[in-house]
Amino acid sequence: MINLLSSPSFTFRDFRFLWLSSAFNSVGFIGEQVIVGWVILEITDSSFMVGVSLALRMVPFLFLGIIAGSLADRVNRRNLLLLVSVGMGFLSLSLAFIIYLGFIEVWIILLLTFLAGCVRAIGQPARQSFAYDIVGTANLVNAISHLSLAMRVGGIGGSLLAGVLVGKFGADAGYLVLSVSYFASVFIILFIRSPESPDLSEQESFWQNIAGVGKEIKRNNSLLVILLLSGMVEILGFSHQALLPVISRDVLGLGAEGLGVMNAMRSAGGILAVIILSSLGEIKRKGLLYLFVLYAFGFSLFLLAYAQSFLLAVFAIVVISGLGAISDILSQSLIQLVVPNELRGRAMGTWIFAVGLGPIGHMEIGAVAALTGVGLALTVHGGLLLFLAGSTMIFFPRIRSL
Repeated sequence: MINLLSSPSFTFRDFRFLWLSSAFNSVGFIGEQVIVGWVILEITDSSFMVGVSLALRMVPFLFLGIIAGSLADRVNRRNLLLLVSVGMGFLSLSLAFIIYLGFIEVWIILLLTFLAGCVRAIGQPARQSFAYDIVGTANLVNAISHLSLAMRVGGIGGSLLAGVLVGKFGADAGYLVLSVSYFASVFIILFIRSPESPDLSEQESFWQNIAGVGKEIKRNNSLLVILLLSGMVEILGFSHQALLPVISRDVLGLGAEGLGVMNAMRSAGGILAVIILSSLGEIKRKGLLYLFVLYAFGFSLFLLAYAQSFLLAVFAIVVISGLGAISDILSQSLIQLVVPNELRGRAMGTWIFAVGLGPIGHMEIGAVAALTGVGLALTVHGGLLLFLAGSTMIFFPRIRSL
């Protein structure tokens, strides 16, 4: 078991507060996924519309990712994280009141879900870059691993809490509690004292900053390949989340509480993965490990495709989520290690952009599941992920050596 207080990144006071604020932030983020997926399924009875709702949470990452990365290189990252958490808190509070007043319209829920995705996309590069500011290069993988752990710890609480609240009291109560978690994150960030230290020259304009990362992608083949892999993994691997409400209700015959448990197990799988990754110490061949993780990720989707019992489905979700967490940690670490310091914020913005491709997978897998069934949809995605990992191993040997 990880001893957090003895971990290298936790020797930094400000990182401990960043970790705690991230955990509370994740209570809202993961809890929202449970609520919006269940509410949309209940209103529309459509797996495709569930995919659309989850896609709208992520599509802002696609068109705001690089802009958010440039912003993270120009402004005080601590203050940006404060504003993002305040914005998420007010949006969740708005959804709580709208539902309480009886305005449960699909378009309203989708619109506010989309706006929440926009706010979240603005803050993501700042959080990862701020961790680097606090702990430095030597502790980067450790810090990103523990931020991932914070997300999973908060995700367990958010998933279980959201599932119980929706099942017992309704979606309005769920969103109200999620807003409290975001405001708690705001309070914790106020204790962070680290000075802002972006290396960006103040002589460059905002659009010159964005052009700079475009030039780096053209020049840096390793960065380009990692970004492409990250985007495809999001489309093929993480899109399974769109099917969890359908698996819970239609395959396993469970209610909102069951969906909450399944999402909590996603977070538990991520925690287990972080423990395993941290126990490995310094990883010399991060690129090679990344590709092996993608292989395993593809196979794990087959487990969920044909799970006919709750226990087997939970086991598959734990494995899938653990492998997904490791792939995220490794891809983020690789990106920050292959770019110059002055491009770190924008480099993370490009990663957010790649993650923003996920809505393609959410909508596609929802449509395929509606037409052919959950099992075939997951099988196709697992097979394509295996093909992706194998092709990269053969045709891009540079990634193996990173």
